Amino acid sequence: MPGEELRPSDKSLRLLSGALFGGGLLMLGANHAQSVMSNEVYPAALVLGPIVVMLGLAGLISPNLLRSAGKHGKHLPLHYKLIAAAFGVAGLLLGLLLAFVVYPMGR
Repeated sequence: MPGEELRPSDKSLRLLSGALFGGGLLMLGANHAQSVMSNEVYPAALVLGPIVVMLGLAGLISPNLLRSAGKHGKHLPLHYKLIAAAFGVAGLLLGLLLAFVVYPMGR
């Protein structure tokens, strides 16, 4: 119908989630290789990489979790939004752990 937005299908959201998951792992792996070879790390990759990985993982588990984090998830129940937020916060905490414990920055 005219004026009605098309929502992404579950299949396309699973493909996007897989790309997010793989891209985040690739980003973290490249950052680790850079750390080993030249003793440099990129703080943005350390903090954003785990968030991207966790949101990709959430979308692989249930496409509605990824959908709830975007504009097409307004119709979804609150528990989808809370679970997606929990995955994002877990990714942020993992990123901060990487930034300050595994690859100590500022030393």
